[in-house]
Amino acid sequence: MGELKNIPYILIVTSKEEKGIVSSQIKNYFDDKKSHYVVIMDEDDYGKNVKWLGGLNNLINKLPSLKELRKKCDSGKQKKIKGYSRRINNAIKRFKPTAVVCPTTYGLLITLAANVDGCFNTQIVSLSTDFTLDKNTVDSKVDKYIVENEEIKDALISNGIPNTDVFTLGIPFSATPINQEEKTALKDKLGLRDVPTVFVCVNNGSENLEVLDMLFDQGDIINVVAYVDDKKLLNELRKKVEAKSCDNVQLFDKLNLYGDYLSVSDILITNYEAATVSKAFLLGKAVIAFAPKGEVQKNDVTYLEENKLIAYAKSSQDVIIKLYDVLQTELNVELVNNAKNRVKTGQLAEICEFLATLGAV
Repeated sequence: MGELKNIPYILIVTSKEEKGIVSSQIKNYFDDKKSHYVVIMDEDDYGKNVKWLGGLNNLINKLPSLKELRKKCDSGKQKKIKGYSRRINNAIKRFKPTAVVCPTTYGLLITLAANVDGCFNTQIVSLSTDFTLDKNTVDSKVDKYIVENEEIKDALISNGIPNTDVFTLGIPFSATPINQEEKTALKDKLGLRDVPTVFVCVNNGSENLEVLDMLFDQGDIINVVAYVDDKKLLNELRKKVEAKSCDNVQLFDKLNLYGDYLSVSDILITNYEAATVSKAFLLGKAVIAFAPKGEVQKNDVTYLEENKLIAYAKSSQDVIIKLYDVLQTELNVELVNNAKNRVKTGQLAEICEFLATLGAV
């Protein structure tokens, strides 16, 4: 038992938009290696939702916006310590991690904001899953940056980050496409027909509803599986599926099913989520992106389209056009091959071994 206590910790501070894709891969790697314990914190941990008595939905501990966090980090001023800051600082005091790893911009900024209050000395690592620079991540208090490509590294250096603090190691994923026999068996288990399967990441917004409505109308030539994490939207879509009598559509909100559904799918359609797109690349899925939100997503989509890694649909109607291009032309082969050539082999192991060196005596 004495030896177990000497195993160092790595703390991952993340947020739900990465859907645990990055953080779980890092944790699983170190669980197998048994060289480090990995503790993961997201909004459920550093931003516990405490309700008023009486069952009202008003939150006592409301998390700050990205803009509010950036403002606090820039000012460097300590204010009354918020719950999120106290919880992150308490985790650092308890586990004494060798590094705090942040695979999302929100996770990074909330860590930096907590450091304004706690002034901890643990190294802070920005682990970007983006393909272009998110300027919100540029901060002198970040000790190390791990990025996907040289263009991001150059942009960070241009923004004053030392060259020695930026490492082009890719994105920490490890995924192997399943073979046809496994795919058929898993489709059967999930109740999917033996036709091309389209995986849709659904966010709020009229564009999503328009795209799904048109996908529902494509009939039995495809399966449609959609991940919906908004309960109200999920119920609305279920009513729509029932009204249209779509027996080729499956809607789900459980993250434990995310990997299986993505594995059996042939095409990913998404507003754009860097972590999901990267995993689709590894699994050999063609990607169609539409209606990206914000500067970073728009820059990423432009970058990936220019490098012929994704198909970009400029309207809801264009999503269906691009879908048939992927289904009926060589576009599918081109996108999948380009993505395979882009992915670095062994990038998960390389990144985790780098993280293992931080704080080593």
